[in-house]
Amino acid sequence: MKRALARLLFFLAIILPALFAAPKCQAQINTDRVMNIGRNALYFNDYVLAIQYFNQVIAVKP
Repeated sequence: MKRALARLLFFLAIILPALFAAPKCQAQINTDRVMNIGRNALYFNDYVLAIQYFNQVIAVKP
């Protein structure tokens, strides 16, 4: 019983704050590749998909 309580306290005191203190990670976007994918979507007349890809590029490089 004491061992389980000690594990719980360890988790609450050490692990839990470390999870919330970690910086938010974001994936980097390769804008050239996303732009080419958007152009390919335009070539195949998929305008909605092309706009979605172009909006991703604009969001990163306004």
